[in-house]
Amino acid sequence: MLGRKKGLIAVTAISLAATLAVGTFAWTNFSAQAVNEWTGTGTNTSGATLHDDEWPDGRRSVYVENWGGAEVFVRVRLDEYMEVGEGAGLKSESTDSDGNPVHNPQNYAEPLQPGTNIDQYDTWRHHLPTINDLELDPNDIDSPFYPYWRWEMGGDVYQFWPASADLRVNKEYVDKTTSTTETNPEAMQWTPASGILSMQQWIDEGRPISDYWVVDSADGWAYWASPIPPGGASGLLLASVSRTADEPEGDYYYGVHVIAQMATKEGSFINDSEDNYRRFGDAENTGWSSDGAALMENIVNRSYDLITYDGSDERLQSVPGGFEYTMGSATATINLSASESVTWEVPSYISGVTLTKVNDRTLRVRIVTTVPIPTSFTIRAILPDGKTDTKSFTITRLLS
Repeated sequence: MLGRKKGLIAVTAISLAATLAVGTFAWTNFSAQAVNEWTGTGTNTSGATLHDDEWPDGRRSVYVENWGGAEVFVRVRLDEYMEVGEGAGLKSESTDSDGNPVHNPQNYAEPLQPGTNIDQYDTWRHHLPTINDLELDPNDIDSPFYPYWRWEMGGDVYQFWPASADLRVNKEYVDKTTSTTETNPEAMQWTPASGILSMQQWIDEGRPISDYWVVDSADGWAYWASPIPPGGASGLLLASVSRTADEPEGDYYYGVHVIAQMATKEGSFINDSEDNYRRFGDAENTGWSSDGAALMENIVNRSYDLITYDGSDERLQSVPGGFEYTMGSATATINLSASESVTWEVPSYISGVTLTKVNDRTLRVRIVTTVPIPTSFTIRAILPDGKTDTKSFTITRLLS
């Protein structure tokens, strides 16, 4: 063992961006990464840049800046790793014949989370805030790292300096500029204040499109629940990480790995396959949950949860993105409601289905027994300011 305890904290920032220009030009980035570490004693083209600002007191300010000419949509994941023991923090210095990192033989430390590996970021634990009595605690209290570390997430407006134009074109660039390093204070800008919600909280609150980071417990991705306009930025996701009074039993290493993915609404490759925000769902980009996909569609298309049903007909069930109705032996009449006054947008003709706009809050759906099975159509409710709720409606029949 070494004669004194040594603390090595690493924040790794990887910017995975599918950031596209308006039109046919596409720009993507799935390779950028930066490592910043410190030691202690145990105490018009479209484009966007991940900021991982380093402060002298150890704070890290994580957010995304949109320096391009079109709105961008963003998600970020924060993963943690900690090991304790002799050689903690010593990383691989070689690879095997398959290109995999070989564990450093001088590192005898044990990871606190079984199955994790200092050299393999994809094994690190996703940081998931904890819900206590309906309130969101930014700390993952079930984590084996919780006794030693406390997180602050979200927060008030934050002063930042835009990424340098000559540096941000580098796809591997992650900006770390703070007020202590910037020499042109007149260039400063501000992020919006930001809140942190769990995915379920966001759904329960009516899926607001606003200045929130929404954390999906299914996979750890945090989605900025609003488009970032040109020249703007997201609010802070990570504000600070600090040590508690508890001392690890030996040398230690703690790391926070930051992955950001950014994309515009439109874009395609030369073969017409999509190269836009929907690539978040590609397996090579770790995919997304059904809730994550629905959230992104809501944000990108300014969708709101406006269309509801009173539940009086038990054959009508809510499913992700809409409703499913199981047809019986009699004509069915269903009234869908809007939570606010809207303009209804519906198909002009559907065989076996009549859609009647009763008023600006009610849409009547009448289904006859001869309706073709299955039948699917889309209903859209539009608020005066353009906010929209789009729901699918699918009609099936019980198997005999």
